[in-house]
Amino acid sequence: MRLLKSRLVEAYQQMKLRARADGSPILICVASDCDAIAANHIFTTLLHADSIQYSMKPVRGYGDVEAAIDAIDKSSVKCVVLINCGAMEDIYARFRLEDAENSMLQVYVIDSHRPFSLENIHVDGIEEEEDLAKARVVLIDDGGQGHDAEIPSIEEYSLAQEEGEEDEEGDSEDEDGNPRERRKLDEEGGAAVSEEADAERDAERHQRREKRALLAEARDKVESYYNGTKRGMASAILMFDLACHVNKDSNTMLWWAIIGLTEQFLGEELGRSRYENQVGSVQEEMLRLNGPTHDQVGGNSIQFEEDFRFVLMHHWTLQKSMYHSFYVAAQLGIWKDRTTSKLQTLLAKMGYPLLEAEQKFIHMRESLKKRLKDTLREHQAEFNLDDVLFPTFFKERKARGKIAAADCYHICSAMLASPPTEGKDWTDAWFEAHDAIHYCGNKEEQWDALIAEKSAVNKAIRLQEAVVQKGFELCYEKGRIQNYPKFRVVHFTVDEGNKVLLHPMVLSRLALLLMDIDRVSKGKDPKPIIIGVDSEADETCTVAGVVAPMATGFRERNTFGQSFKEAAAQMPGMEMQMQGFDTEVITVPIGMFKDFTHAVVACMVENNPDF
Repeated sequence: MRLLKSRLVEAYQQMKLRARADGSPILICVASDCDAIAANHIFTTLLHADSIQYSMKPVRGYGDVEAAIDAIDKSSVKCVVLINCGAMEDIYARFRLEDAENSMLQVYVIDSHRPFSLENIHVDGIEEEEDLAKARVVLIDDGGQGHDAEIPSIEEYSLAQEEGEEDEEGDSEDEDGNPRERRKLDEEGGAAVSEEADAERDAERHQRREKRALLAEARDKVESYYNGTKRGMASAILMFDLACHVNKDSNTMLWWAIIGLTEQFLGEELGRSRYENQVGSVQEEMLRLNGPTHDQVGGNSIQFEEDFRFVLMHHWTLQKSMYHSFYVAAQLGIWKDRTTSKLQTLLAKMGYPLLEAEQKFIHMRESLKKRLKDTLREHQAEFNLDDVLFPTFFKERKARGKIAAADCYHICSAMLASPPTEGKDWTDAWFEAHDAIHYCGNKEEQWDALIAEKSAVNKAIRLQEAVVQKGFELCYEKGRIQNYPKFRVVHFTVDEGNKVLLHPMVLSRLALLLMDIDRVSKGKDPKPIIIGVDSEADETCTVAGVVAPMATGFRERNTFGQSFKEAAAQMPGMEMQMQGFDTEVITVPIGMFKDFTHAVVACMVENNPDF
């Protein structure tokens, strides 16, 4: 069942009813990304306020979700909530909801991945305006622009499933020839066929043709619907909307919602125009909660401000922050010689001594920090840095420094992506990021202690350095990036020292850097890119297919996921595993990348001859 966010409060009330019916806890499966964790913080804060018990499980793939559901006591747990996972998967089949032991489970999906699985929408036959209590799977839909028109109706979905039967009928319908020829043959045989029988045959034939045309139309709509993935509203924004409607919203929840939105923008999961529209909505909530009539605890408030596209500038030096910024590196062409000469020229023209630019930003002279925006604006046209600022949010604090939403995202996402140290696994990293997002929203003393301890910031810095170093290396060395008419391909190997590059989020960042450089050097929208990374230790190759937003800010659908599945199906013995919940990141056996890429391209050409 698909449920629009206008009925989100009703869904929440239904969750509480099921939990309170016999005191059963809600199982919450939370994906390994900042938006999911931030959304979970908002959701669990609401559950705490309503005295609802819950258990929380971090998940990084559907195997983890299955294990979490299999482990629960089905006699007590009646409600499962999936955050940033499940929308694109057939939940009925994957989690065996038809089994007797799962017959009482109701699954709610709060997930920004699109498109929704049509099985989840239509299989139980419950339409969006019907009784919510009867649905087994409930997909919360933000109702994005044009989304309703895209989704095939239950009639179209059902008709598309009859494809094989209808094609067989169509193949045999004319085997007896046309009516005039049949009459001639029958008259010669002494058994004339009546006009009435001919009319019946014609009517049947016409009916079959009409049905076949409807089937083709339904099949085309379903194929078009599934043709590529995209992102809906950040789950944290959706959960904040719920908090507002039940009158339990707060500044802390708004900050968590901002973290989710920031991840989508900085990860380029949505285009600039959509981001700015959502920033406008967040600003309205910010003014409501942070206006002059509100007393902020400890003098803290959330404020809108334009910030530089310099990574971790508030925790790094100005020079290194600019050097490792994808935007600055691409616009200034730093990757060409991998030196700071052009950057130093810019800083010199701005009047910033190298001694100041090379020390921590927080220790720079206040006069230099205060005039940075104005000075940079004076020189941005000369150095092609017209979009060096972007709209974002900060936490203003009277007694301490500001907290930037972008910094929170970079630090917490680095925790999630960094390979675990000895004796730990990925769940330890998940809980570290979970706690850090909680701190920056609600326990700022702990956040300050985390920053002062430096290891979290250093993880984020090392991750950014690894991505930029590899990106510059691939662009600088000839032949490392294979260029084809409609896409590009990159393939390299990692060792223990840079295994962070195997993480799906990090691979996506690397692809975005390569596409930023391609956009500037070619002067046009960059081509999609396929990246393969071999890990000899694991004997696997991690493959990611990435599509960049256009210069206009519009984000095209990513069609790599479907092509990955089709290509793997055509290769005998190919074992493909999805990484996380994005279909565009998978692993294949080491040594198979070249053949797999050729198969992917063949599938994409077959699906789209213009590719």
